[in-house]
Amino acid sequence: MKRIILTIFLLVGSVAVFAATGVAQDKAEVISFTGKAEYQTADGWIPVTVGTLLEQGTVISTGFKSSVVLAIGDSRFTVAALSRIAIDKLVEDDSSYDTEMKLSTGKLQMDVKAKPGKTTSFTVKSPTATASVRGTSGIMSSTGTLQSLTGMWTMRSVAPNSKPIFVQGTQSADIPDVLVVHT
Repeated sequence: MKRIILTIFLLVGSVAVFAATGVAQDKAEVISFTGKAEYQTADGWIPVTVGTLLEQGTVISTGFKSSVVLAIGDSRFTVAALSRIAIDKLVEDDSSYDTEMKLSTGKLQMDVKAKPGKTTSFTVKSPTATASVRGTSGIMSSTGTLQSLTGMWTMRSVAPNSKPIFVQGTQSADIPDVLVVHT
């Protein structure tokens, strides 16, 4: 009888611990939205709701005067109006978590928070740029504009022998051709 009670106690305690830990790293959670916002599944487009859990491979689209705020762990991502992103990668293991998003059109605001004891990697790709951030905030558009909100970014064209451009604080840069952005 004591063994059964102990087993039930441990099971209930485990459920409480998992519920208190927040968003699982292998899913993005919709924590708020305004206007018309949808995500794509095999069955078509479905309106987002607060609490919707989105998996790797999900495409999110926002309408006019609309936005979606996603939480992945402690990090926050705001998909601006008239934007479309795909969640290409959501992976967590014992030592790291790795997220990749593809910004097809529009803007994505990123506030990436490092997780203590884990390597944090976030990459957003647009038709004209790639940005990798760790503990940095900024806004990237699909047209090649990067606005730093915090931290420092190093932007470099993929052309041979190109010189780096540094963007920090609240500076911005606009490079419409192909480039690579690193922190």
